[in-house]
Amino acid sequence: MLAGAIKSQRWSKLLGVLLVLTLVAGVVGFAGANSVYAATTSVDIYLDGQLQGTVDDSDISGLASYGNRTYSAVNSFGTKKFYSTAGASLADILAAGGVTSQELADVDSIEVTTEDNVTASFSKALLLGTDLYYYPNLTSNPPSTDGAVLVPTIIATAAKQAKEDYTGLSTADCLRLFRGQSALDDVNNPDFAKWITQINLITQ
Repeated sequence: MLAGAIKSQRWSKLLGVLLVLTLVAGVVGFAGANSVYAATTSVDIYLDGQLQGTVDDSDISGLASYGNRTYSAVNSFGTKKFYSTAGASLADILAAGGVTSQELADVDSIEVTTEDNVTASFSKALLLGTDLYYYPNLTSNPPSTDGAVLVPTIIATAAKQAKEDYTGLSTADCLRLFRGQSALDDVNNPDFAKWITQINLITQ
């Protein structure tokens, strides 16, 4: 009888520990689910830290350069991908945010800040002064520049990982930066910043 009672108590303690662990796991899972960043719908444009204006997704979709484009990409591991997008050129978005052509001419670098407080810095020459391409034959064997399409650097309001398929584009990772490739081995995928909230133009 005594041995049975002790055994029963052990099982009760074990069940209690399992219940606590289950509750903790649930709380952690819930917290993790709520830590996912939501899509952004507007971007503040700064010039040397001074706010010039704010451009939202409706402003972007109304720009003349707004449209569908596909971007080829290579990530840091050498994996090749394609992204179908809807967006407008970065140059047009900066102009819509109050940056004049003369002010833009004096810019040396461009900082892009995201909702998760990550800031990436790019040279203006890369994003706005270099011929960048979409290579539709990036994944061919061997890869080829045949059919290359010159594409602008854009801020996308919707996108998905796909090749020239513009149905069902998602806003989940947008506003998002996309740039083309300067060569077949150009590692550009890490530059596709998600959830953009600020763009700061640096002249010095």
